[in-house]
Amino acid sequence: MSAISRLVLTTPDLQAKSARLQLRLQSQVANQLLAAFPDLDPITAAAMTGAVLGAIQQASVTCAQLGRTQDELWQAAEHALTVATNGILGEF
Repeated sequence: MSAISRLVLTTPDLQAKSARLQLRLQSQVANQLLAAFPDLDPITAAAMTGAVLGAIQQASVTCAQLGRTQDELWQAAEHALTVATNGILGEF
């Protein structure tokens, strides 16, 4: 992981800012889904967005905490996306 990522993950003020940005991003993505798919309800759009972005974020944080490489982070993010889109039960 980059030094910047490690700094964000280990500094409380930066963690808080990152969380606020993540929530704003999720809201923007959900709004774009609603605009693109008018029949989609807001709860479903929010859940879909949270599942995908949350899975990728948590996989990235875990990689950083484990000291994994950038390549391993990308692999973990791809796996997280698969879990989020296929469902947890599809993995087991």
